[in-house]
Amino acid sequence: MKYSNISSTSGSPPITGQVVAGGTFGNGYNQQLISWGVAVDPSGYVFVSDYANNRVMKWAPGAVTGSLVAGIGNGTAGNGSRELHWPLGIYLDQSLALYIADAGNGRIQKWLSGSSTGITVAGTNGQIGYPTDVSVDNYGAIYAWSGGGLYRFTPGSTWGTIVISYYSAVFGFKFDSIGNVYVADYGLNSILKYTLNSTQCNSRMATIITPSSKEVSTIHSSKTSISSLQVLS
Repeated sequence: MKYSNISSTSGSPPITGQVVAGGTFGNGYNQQLISWGVAVDPSGYVFVSDYANNRVMKWAPGAVTGSLVAGIGNGTAGNGSRELHWPLGIYLDQSLALYIADAGNGRIQKWLSGSSTGITVAGTNGQIGYPTDVSVDNYGAIYAWSGGGLYRFTPGSTWGTIVISYYSAVFGFKFDSIGNVYVADYGLNSILKYTLNSTQCNSRMATIITPSSKEVSTIHSSKTSISSLQVLS
C-alpha cells in the first residue's frame, strides 16, 4: 500500500485522534482489553486483535459496537479451531481473509471472510513457539515472527524456513514494496531494516532509530542503501 507524503511542521496545531474501536476496558462488544494488531479493509472496516479478550473484532465506520470475527468472544482462551489464545499481529489479504498470530497457541490461524472457524496455516508442528506478527506476500507465502527470527512458509508447507535469524524481543515487522523488511525491536528500542532475496537474508542493512537521540546509524553496508530518511520532530 502506498501513502502520500506525510509531513509535520513545527508549531502547527496537534492532530486530534478519533476513537474508531473500543474506548473503555472490558469484554463487551463495545470494549477492548489490550488492543494489539490492527488492519483496515478497503471499505474502512477496522479489525483489531483484542489480546486479553482472546478475540479479533471488526468495527464498521462510525460504529460504537464491534462484531466478533475470530475467537469465542467472552474472553475465554482455547486451542480449538474457533478459539484463540493471546492473539497479537494480524494481516488482512485482498480476499479479506484474516491471518492471526495466535501467540499463546504457537500457530498462525487463517479465517476466511464470514467463517466461524480458523484454519492453522503455520505452526502445526510446534516450530513457532510464540508468534508475534504475521504477513503474507503476493505469492501466498506466509511470514511469521517467532522466537529465533522470521519464518517463511510456502503455500501448503508445514515447515518454515528461517529467512532472518535473530534472537530478540520483536513485536512487529512490515515489508515495503521491494521486499525489504522493517523490524520493530522492543529490546533495542530500534527499527531494523533487512534486505532479503527470495528465500533468505542477504545482510542486515539496519537503520537504528533511538527515540532519545533521534540518531540514525547503519550496522552493515552492502550494495543496497537507504536513499533518504527523515526524522520529524
